[in-house]
Formats: sequence, C-alpha cells, structure tokens
Amino acid sequence: MENDVDAMSVLVPISIFEEYGIKPSLVFDNLVPSGLNILLSRNEVQNEEKLIIPQIELALNINTTDDAKLAYLLSESNQIHDV
Repeated sequence: MENDVDAMSVLVPISIFEEYGIKPSLVFDNLVPSGLNILLSRNEVQNEEKLIIPQIELALNINTTDDAKLAYLLSESNQIHDV
C-alpha cells in the first residue's frame, strides 16, 4: 500500500521449474507467473511491479493428477514447507 505502483505480480524463475521437472505453460524472460497477484480493484490496465520469488510452492499449479502427485511427493520429501 505504500508503493506508488498499483499492482504487483509474483513470478518464479524458470530454473525452479527445470529443477523439479515441471513444464510451465507460460514463460516471460525466464520467469513464470505464479498466479499470485496483488491488484487495486480497478477495471483498467495498471502499472505493476514484479516480485520474483524462487520457491517451489509458488511454481505448483495443481490442475491434473500428475500435478497433485508431484505436490504430494514434494510434501512427503519435505521440499514444500508448511504455510
């Protein structure tokens, strides 16, 4: 709220996806949108800041049984931290 920018997108480096064998659906400049965004409620294009967080938790987008299996395996091996 103290920033002059209206929006923030959270991105994960492609290296995290490569490390865990995850194929991202969209890549921009070696960064993958995490799906976590912070916006002011307006119906217009907003200036945004990019927050890059290299964590597997933000790389997971569970849409398929394979995605769920990967999340389970990472959780069981303590590679995903409790939130």
